[in-house]
Amino acid sequence: MKSNELMVGNYVHVNGGLITVDDIISDYGINMHHDCWLHDLKDITPIPITEEWLQKFGFLEVPIDHPIPNNKSFEKNALHIKIYSSSDIKKIWYNEMVIDNNYYYVHQLQNLYFALTGQELTIKQ
Repeated sequence: MKSNELMVGNYVHVNGGLITVDDIISDYGINMHHDCWLHDLKDITPIPITEEWLQKFGFLEVPIDHPIPNNKSFEKNALHIKIYSSSDIKKIWYNEMVIDNNYYYVHQLQNLYFALTGQELTIKQ
């Protein structure tokens, strides 16, 4: 994971616990502009995109045209995500346009969502 992949508000795991980049900055006094800041936090790990995380963010499950067991489809504000059970593949569309499918982690999804909608993707209470 590189420091330039993270934005304020992104969720990550540090020492096994859920934390936001904001908390890392305030708790550790980290300067985000220093390229090596993650080297000081060896236990930081990205969070995989899962059905549970999509639901936490307020994505709603939508029907799939050609249902295949355990494949799921979710949507929020024209961002559409399909999760395929046979592998770790996630396909992402925005307004019918296919987005590069190399999104595996929650912080990547948060950044993509912000870039496309101008809104933060946060856990719904």
